[in-house]
Amino acid sequence: MTQSRDFAPRTASSKDQSEVIQCTVTVPNPLRSNRDQKSIVEVTRIGCLTGFVDIGDINCHLADYEKQLSNDNIRDPLASSVLVLMVRGLFTALKFPYAQFPCTDLSGDKFFPLVWNAVSCLENLGFTVVALCCDGLSANRKFFRLQDAGSEAPVHRVVNPYAHDSEKCCIFFLSDPPHLMKTVRNCWSNPKRRLWCNGMPISWDHLKELYTKNRAQADDTGLALIPKLKFEHIHLTSYSKMRVDLAAQVILSNSVAKGLLLFVGDKASQTARFAEMFDRFFDYLNSSRLTDVFLPYLDKWENCVDEREGFDKSQRSMMLLSKETRQGLKLTVMSFVELVQYLFTIPGVTVFLGNRICRDPLENFFGQQRQKGRANGNPSSSEFIATLKRCVMSPIHVALYVAIVEVVSPLIVTW
Repeated sequence: MTQSRDFAPRTASSKDQSEVIQCTVTVPNPLRSNRDQKSIVEVTRIGCLTGFVDIGDINCHLADYEKQLSNDNIRDPLASSVLVLMVRGLFTALKFPYAQFPCTDLSGDKFFPLVWNAVSCLENLGFTVVALCCDGLSANRKFFRLQDAGSEAPVHRVVNPYAHDSEKCCIFFLSDPPHLMKTVRNCWSNPKRRLWCNGMPISWDHLKELYTKNRAQADDTGLALIPKLKFEHIHLTSYSKMRVDLAAQVILSNSVAKGLLLFVGDKASQTARFAEMFDRFFDYLNSSRLTDVFLPYLDKWENCVDEREGFDKSQRSMMLLSKETRQGLKLTVMSFVELVQYLFTIPGVTVFLGNRICRDPLENFFGQQRQKGRANGNPSSSEFIATLKRCVMSPIHVALYVAIVEVVSPLIVTW
């Protein structure tokens, strides 16, 4: 008889565990299986595969290691990166690297069970996981699509199967807003794209013209209309394209929108509108105007491009932001609005800061890892864990203790 192996998450309540039926594959000979039934694998009604060799995790690892020693062609891949799941409290100071997994290149289906297992463990500890936040990598987008296999577009929420409340709570999926701003700026500055809306171009050249005239005015009068607009905002390098602050200071700036109308003129009207709408994006995060104003703007833009004649599908796609960026914006808007509405149903919640929804603690943690490693830019797994223990200082332990003992805080998990 063999043990059953799980391949999908399931609820962790004691009631469900007591009702689990152990299903096995029975073979005629208890010592050696029949040749005709050697490859039989059954799927049980509780979501388990039975029939595979499973002699315990340790024994299976030892058996695989023995095969590697006897065959030089069999080698486990070496980890080239580490997947870290960061936990952040929405109303507390809790910021904690909850789990880490050495990996090479994880796809969405591979870290699907890792994320949901972390959600299950956190719920069993008494926390309430309300959101998952990540960047716009293809693996993360696939992870969102796997939540609803029948939908081509990523879903923005699912019911939390591990919720300990009597009523099932939802978990909302969000794309990191600062990362979205960076990708929007990169689409705008990409010379291969020809952004277009309502018969007018949305051009990066308009911003370059604004910078030139703004600098000329500063040289003549000593005063600049837009003092934050610098050379590094306009002439991007591979490094500056990754800096969120440069994207925020250009796109999220009402002064840039007004400067375009003043210095460049009517030909930059849609470029100014573009800058104004994304300037308001963060302002709208704490209001319902995200769905009333921002989403209709994106939909109208797409409709204008679809109705433009004389261009094929690939040419029209270059007149818009990238499909991944547009999906991330819509997913974040819908999730954020519903998440805020849910949070204000919690007794005692009177205010919520939208800047809690981001991956900044995770980025800071990786910065601490690099700082602790000094000249070692390629640490091993053991070195990473050792640095992790040094980074997790006493204030985080105090915050974790307060969060567990004094208040059951809603959490957001980022990676």
